[in-house]
Amino acid sequence: MRILVAAIVSLLSSGAAHAAIVASSLPYQGTPDWTDVVFGNTSMTTDGSTTTLTTSPYAGVYFGNVPGQNAPAWSIGNSMDGNLLTLAARFGPGTADFSAYFSDDTSFASIRFGPTDCVPGNCYGETPLPGLSLTFAAPGDPQSGENYFVPLDLTQDNLFEIAMRDGLVSYRINGTVYSGAAQSSSSRLLVIGDGSGSTRTGEGSMTISEISFDNEFAGVLTGPDGFAPTDIPGPAAPGLLGIGVFLLAWRRRPAAR
Repeated sequence: MRILVAAIVSLLSSGAAHAAIVASSLPYQGTPDWTDVVFGNTSMTTDGSTTTLTTSPYAGVYFGNVPGQNAPAWSIGNSMDGNLLTLAARFGPGTADFSAYFSDDTSFASIRFGPTDCVPGNCYGETPLPGLSLTFAAPGDPQSGENYFVPLDLTQDNLFEIAMRDGLVSYRINGTVYSGAAQSSSSRLLVIGDGSGSTRTGEGSMTISEISFDNEFAGVLTGPDGFAPTDIPGPAAPGLLGIGVFLLAWRRRPAAR
């Protein structure tokens, strides 16, 4: 069953956004807004209007706000204040397992770009699916996450947004909103890119043309209805927009440098 805009309003506070954007420069090594981490055999480059992250298996390249790793001066907002990540990006052909995720000491939200179709513990290096997966809390077990696949041409410029507040998360992908319960978390961090250097993770490239992070987002994400994960029928049932759903516990943390 599709969610209604009214349902989205009930998920996040109806108050106006505070517009407290604390990070909006393009990521690149040495910029004050971001933690930038570039492992060997990866790169992060800019032409002034876009920044491109290129990675390879067993190497990581990412930016964000990561405690203990050259953290920027700004902080991620708490759960009640809410947070909003806005990201405009495209990916090279065959790109696999890039991510954008953050947590606020209470909850965790994640988009995984070009996810590999795999089982837990053996997820990387396989053929990427043509789209992205969104992480929600597993029904009845908020400590576990379930990923829901959305087909998308990642080689085109797309706009991705994640709003999370008070244990609930809404993803807006090119104007379509998907909302539900967020997976629980006890950490506070933000990572965008290929956030691990110890497993066979990302491959390919990610080119970013716009980025911002708002740490007092008390508004709502609205747009054409997507679906709520608790309302999605099983894989054999109709009404899945022709895409199917894979359920997969998955959570990634950046490896130490």
